[in-house]
Amino acid sequence: EIIPYFAVADERFIHQQYALWTSHKWPNAFRALREFDYDNVLYVDTDTLFQKDPEYLFEKYGNTDAIYGMQDVSDKYTKIFEAKNQGMNDGQFLLSRHVLKYEQDILSERINYVLRLQEKFKNEKDEDLLINGIQWVSCQYAISEYLYEIGNPLRLFDNSDIYIVHKMNEFLDLTQEEREGFALIHYLNYNTQYFFPEIWQYCIAKNKRV
Repeated sequence: EIIPYFAVADERFIHQQYALWTSHKWPNAFRALREFDYDNVLYVDTDTLFQKDPEYLFEKYGNTDAIYGMQDVSDKYTKIFEAKNQGMNDGQFLLSRHVLKYEQDILSERINYVLRLQEKFKNEKDEDLLINGIQWVSCQYAISEYLYEIGNPLRLFDNSDIYIVHKMNEFLDLTQEEREGFALIHYLNYNTQYFFPEIWQYCIAKNKRV
């Protein structure tokens, strides 16, 4: 079942559009566990394709005291932010009712982590760092950093189950059998042309509604 979600941006973030984009994932994942009484919740970005029934992932990774996800595919910001746990790409993650005990701390730390970086880099002129880095990427690292600090680090999905398409040429070099074996492929938004229907690509380019 797909649940409705809400998003509320933290007014202290310096870029409100990014604050809104990044605010919905974790609060709504926890809300689904609490209000909809699910045992497990799988979050995925919209640039993701399923190749197997999601039940496969629930059965393999669900009902544990851990959060499952994937490490970030770029080391640029893991180095700049000195990520202790190699960062996280939260375009896909799975959590169960067993981690509800971490909800408030995770949601608070996600915000505080960004605020600390805003202060640390307040004199920085690099817009990519200030916006993409701090307002977007760091919101993901905040979760894996918190889990690392409490001694229950992020658990990783098997690479044979989930593939993040960081470099398209490497993905295309895989055999068809290898590509078809993944339960889930996260294309990342800069690979839109490889998975969006052609009419959608046209409308995005022309800024039109379908």
